[in-house]
Amino acid sequence: MKKTFLFLAAVISFNGLKSQTINPQTDTEFIPAISKVDLSDKVDETSGLVWTETGIWTMNDSKNAASIYRLDTSTGAILQTVNITNYSNTDWEDIADDSMYIYIGDVGNNDGVRKDLKILRILKSKIGTQATQNISAEAINFSYPDQKNFSPSSVSNFNCEAMVAYQDHLYVFTKDHGDNKTRLYRIPKTPGTYSAELIDSFDCKGLITASDVSPDGKQIALLGYANGHTYSFIWILSDFTGDHFCSGKKKKYVIGEFSDWQTEGLAYQDSVNIWVSNEVTTAYVQRLYHYTSSEILTKAGVENSRINGFKIYPNPANSGFVTLQIPGNISVLEIRVINSLGQKIRLPFVRTGTSCLLDLSVLKSGVYWLEVKTKDGGDVRIGELVNW
Repeated sequence: MKKTFLFLAAVISFNGLKSQTINPQTDTEFIPAISKVDLSDKVDETSGLVWTETGIWTMNDSKNAASIYRLDTSTGAILQTVNITNYSNTDWEDIADDSMYIYIGDVGNNDGVRKDLKILRILKSKIGTQATQNISAEAINFSYPDQKNFSPSSVSNFNCEAMVAYQDHLYVFTKDHGDNKTRLYRIPKTPGTYSAELIDSFDCKGLITASDVSPDGKQIALLGYANGHTYSFIWILSDFTGDHFCSGKKKKYVIGEFSDWQTEGLAYQDSVNIWVSNEVTTAYVQRLYHYTSSEILTKAGVENSRINGFKIYPNPANSGFVTLQIPGNISVLEIRVINSLGQKIRLPFVRTGTSCLLDLSVLKSGVYWLEVKTKDGGDVRIGELVNW
C-alpha cells in the first residue's frame, strides 16, 4: 500500500503530549474494500491478525478458546491451531510478532474495570507443524498509570484493541469510547508487571480496533470505525520520530461505509499488501479482505491527481444539494461519485458561472469520492464527499 499512501499532519496539544488534529477534507482518502474470502466459523469473532514467517494468524476475542489459528488466505480454512494451556482468553484483542515471539494482547477492557491486563508471549520456535498443538505462554502484566477510576463506564477511555511490537518494546493504542481519540502506551517485552508509559496520542475521530507496523518499520497502520461499526477506516502513520508514532505524517483511508461492518484485525504482509478481517455481525459473516496498491487504483478507477481551485460545500452534505466551485477555465462535461464498490454514479448538476449545484438525491447515505470529467477528456479527482 506504500505506493498509494500520501501523508499530511498538523499538531496540537492534548494532556501535555503531542497530539494531532485532522482536517478530513484534506487528510482523508477513500478506497473500496475488496472482499477476499469467508473465514471458518471457528474464527467468527476474529479480533486480530499477524503475518509471520509461516503465514497469517488470527484469534477470537473475549470468552472464546485460548487459541490462535493459522489461516489459508485462499479458502479461509484453518491450517493450524495452537492452544495456550496456562492462560484463558479474558478478552484477546490483537496479535503481533517479532523475530522470536508471537504476542497476544489480552487487553480488551470495554467498561474500564479490568485490573488484570496482560500480553502473552509464546516462542515461535516451539510451534511445530502439527495441525493442533499445546503451548504454554509467559505473561507481561501492565496497568495504565493515569487510570484512577475502575467503576464500569460505557464511555471509558481505557479500552484497548490494538498492539504492535516495535524494536525493544510493545505498544498499545487505546480505543477511547469517551472522546474518539487514541493514546499510545509503551510496555517492555519481557515478562513481569509494569506501569505502561503514556508517550503519545492523537485525535483519530473513531474507535481503533487493530494495528500493525510495516516490515521496514517506517509505517504504522491503525484500523477502526465510527460508532455503530460504520465508516471503517485505516490510518497510516509515517515519518515519526523514534517511537512517537503519532508525531509524524498521517493519512486516513475510508474503506467502507457499510452498516455494522465490524472490522477488527489488520496485518501487513509486506510493504504493499495489507489484510483486514471482520467478525460476524447480523449484517456480515466473518471475512478476510486484501488490499494492494494496484488493486486500489484499478478498483477505484481514478487518477492520483488534483486541480487547485475546486471547492465543495457543505461537506458533509445534509440537504440533498451541494455546491461545487469550479475554476473559471475548466469546462465540465460530467460530475460523478465513486462508491465503496468502485461503482461510478453520475450526479445531475446545474452550472451557473463558476459554480455547479449538485443533486445528491440519487445517493444513499455514505462516503464517496467526487470526480469531474472535463472537456479535454481528463478525470479530475476532487476529494471525499460525505452524504448524510
